[in-house]
Amino acid sequence: MEEIQEIVAFMKEAIAGSPYLLLLGDLSAFQGIAPGMRRVAMELSRSLPYRGVALIGGSFHGKLIAKMLVNALNLFTQRDIPVRFFATEVEAYAWLLERRRVLTARPDR
Repeated sequence: MEEIQEIVAFMKEAIAGSPYLLLLGDLSAFQGIAPGMRRVAMELSRSLPYRGVALIGGSFHGKLIAKMLVNALNLFTQRDIPVRFFATEVEAYAWLLERRRVLTARPDR
């Protein structure tokens, strides 16, 4: 619980004044998250203006959990937060740069 709260607080501080958040995550060491903590993580993350999530590596199970969390955020925040999985950091950064280009070109971001 503490770790999730610290991560969300850090992200809020890092993006203060920004209209959106693009997230790059590495799932290669992800072991899972307790079911009760999934709800807490989603609840804390609802206030973050995610506009894209790029994830590197990870097992099938890890990818499934990450996708479920983002889908829940989409449902409860009524946003369209795309999530993509990549084999390499280079591919993930390329997609995030393209996503940023699209977002900055749109007046409604």
